[in-house]
Amino acid sequence: VAAILASALRLHRSCRAPPSLRPRSLEAMPEATSTPRAGKRARAEQEDSPPAAKAPRLPKAPLVGDWVVLRATSRKSVDKLKARTPCLVTLVAGTRVQVLYPNQLSVFLHQQDGEVSVRFRTEKCDLVEVRPYKGESASLLDRRMIVTLCSSISSASSAAKASSETLCSLISSASSAAKASSEAAPTTPPAKAPAEEHRSPKGPESQGRSQAWLLDFTALVAEAFRSEGREVLDAAALRGRLAGDFAEAEIEEGLAALEGLNKVMVADEAVFLVS
Repeated sequence: VAAILASALRLHRSCRAPPSLRPRSLEAMPEATSTPRAGKRARAEQEDSPPAAKAPRLPKAPLVGDWVVLRATSRKSVDKLKARTPCLVTLVAGTRVQVLYPNQLSVFLHQQDGEVSVRFRTEKCDLVEVRPYKGESASLLDRRMIVTLCSSISSASSAAKASSETLCSLISSASSAAKASSEAAPTTPPAKAPAEEHRSPKGPESQGRSQAWLLDFTALVAEAFRSEGREVLDAAALRGRLAGDFAEAEIEEGLAALEGLNKVMVADEAVFLVS
């Protein structure tokens, strides 16, 4: 009997499961019983709560010299046509963008103190209305715009010249009529004019630069446009390229001289290379 009991005890010990395979009690696994309930409660709360509002994503701000299109603000044909027409960015200030359409309506001549200068009409728009243009290359659009603007300037200049010639003709006719009437009327002999003081003529003060300086400045400006492969540059970027060779006052004076010679045109912060 003792031998049988000893044999049974050895068999029982050999068949006993190792500790790693023993089933754990429910008290030892509180997370296993509570996790499903917590997950269902969390999902129910997420379904009941309203979805969080997403912040509106602003489009990427364009740069001066980029070609863009504007979103149509209505279903009118004129707005749809503008939405299909590329325009050039001439100014970026925060969420406000100004663009230039390459047409004859964008160019006009401004006359002040006898000097005629070219001006451009740019349109203001919001940043959210701007979309990048994905059609022709920027260099091709630059060339088309320069040709259109130059032809518009030529037409406006011809009209202004014709108007000026007409005005001069009217003034000349009026002067001739006044002179003829004064010669027909009796006149008294004029009093002797006082003797004029002889003074050496004083020439105007030289405010410009020498021709050689202007040629060097023009060459560096042309090189800046050539290196970028564009005929439109950001004015700030162009000034930055010239800052290594000229002072700020010299750059402004040189650009004004080139604009007066119709070598470049300026619209807001965009500079166009004409010739």
